This record gives sequence, C-alpha cells and structure tokens, in this order.
Amino acid sequence: MYKIENIHEIHLLIKDIRDLRQDFLTNYYPDPIKTGLWVDNDLLYAEHFHQTNFILRKDTNFFHLYYCSSSTNDLSAGLTSLLNRPEKILYTIDLLGNKTDAAEIGGRIGSAGFFPYTSLIRMSRVTLDSDKSRLTDNPYLTEAVSNDSDEISGLLHQFFDPLAENLPLLSEIDSWINSGQVLVFKEANTIQGFLIYEITGVTSYLRYWFVHPAHREKKIGSALIQEFFARSSGTKRQLFWVIQSNENAIKRYHHYGFLPENLVDNIYTNTNIRYGENNS
Repeated sequence: MYKIENIHEIHLLIKDIRDLRQDFLTNYYPDPIKTGLWVDNDLLYAEHFHQTNFILRKDTNFFHLYYCSSSTNDLSAGLTSLLNRPEKILYTIDLLGNKTDAAEIGGRIGSAGFFPYTSLIRMSRVTLDSDKSRLTDNPYLTEAVSNDSDEISGLLHQFFDPLAENLPLLSEIDSWINSGQVLVFKEANTIQGFLIYEITGVTSYLRYWFVHPAHREKKIGSALIQEFFARSSGTKRQLFWVIQSNENAIKRYHHYGFLPENLVDNIYTNTNIRYGENNS
C-alpha cells in the first residue's frame, strides 16, 4: 500500500485498467472537490492486485475501499489477495446501482470474504410551488456560523454510523457553512438540530438532517425541513439517502413527499457485523 500524493495519480490508476480494453468495473465516481480534500489530508492510498487497482480512503479506524477492475473474476481475486495480507484492516465497500446490478456484483464480493452490512435507498421529491412560502421566522433557526462546525462534527460522530453514512471532514462542514448550506436550530447556545444540504444545478441534495434525541418533541425537524424546501424552491427535485431498514425514517420522508427510487447503495465489510450491532 502506498500513499496517493495528487489527483493525477488517481487518473493514472483508472487509466491503467481502461487501457486493458476489457470490461471496466468500478465503484469510484470521482468528485474533484472531495478528492482534493482527501489528498490534502493524506487520506488516500493505492494497491494493485490481479488487474484491479484499489483506492483506499482512511477513516477513523477503517478504510473505504474503491476499485477499478477489468472483470468480476479479477475483482474477486484482487479482493481475496487484499484480505490475505497479514495486516488486519477493516474495509467497507459501497456498491451503488440499481438493485439487480448491485446484487450481482455483491455476490462476487461476498465470495471474496465480504459480508452485507446495510443498504441505503435513494428517495426523491419533486419541488412544489408551495415550497416558496415555507421560509420560517423561527428565531432559533439560523444559518450555522464557523464556530458551529466542531459541535456539528461532534454530533455527527456521536449519532451517525461512519461505516454506513460517510461522515464529512471538518473542512467539508466548514465549506458548507461558508456557502450558507447548514441550518441550525440553536437555543441557549446549544445546537438542538441541524440540516446540511447542497444545491447543484436543478437538484438539491439533503445530506444530513438531525435532531438531538433530547429535543425531538419540539417540531425542530419540521422547521428545518420546511426551511430546506423553501431554499430549494428554485430546483426541480430534492434527493436523500436513507438506511433501508429505518422504517420510521422512511415513513417520515414519505410524509414530506419523498418517494423511493430503484437506486441502492449496498455496503459490505470484511467483518461479519450488521448495522445496528455497531451502534450504541
């Protein structure tokens, strides 16, 4: 395993497999901004086995594993070789796609020593004309400021599962705050809830929506989502990923007009644990 020093090295890893002119399988979909942050923070590494190039992103105590491979057989062989190394490292793999395709590749990953951890489904909502009028005048709901980033990061790491929910770097939170895309419900200088979103073109992405368990009877979540809808009224749709087994959350999103799509993110780990077992 060696450290990736710049984005150009990632392009070469991808090109190496494409130049084989065989099939091209990948779960790595580059986002230049995020990739730049990962490189700058020394989080990216690379490894090569059996016509498969791996990109490994370091997290708190595990690695997110991305692959570029020439075939399902090469991918399976490469994963097997990776897991046979003497170092005991926890990896996660995200398989994004429609339910049929994700399940097919999941079988190959399973044969190499990975286990299903959880699945997320994408839900979408069409913008309504009435969304424009949903701006709130609640004095406790404001845009986050730079001093809020540490508290928001702490809440994310306390209440979200990093294996399943791709928690952001502190610098990402800072960037969202600077762009005015973090809403907070704050009382007595304490953040009781927050919502993070990104608008790209005609789509608004709901990244994180959270209300502290001690304050969930105060309609904070409703105030946050209504403000989000108002700020997204110039887009055509809103998107959100949710844990498929979280039935209560899915019902709540249905209530606000979100509907499930045929797009899933199946998450695998090389340890036989399940979502929920890893959470307190």
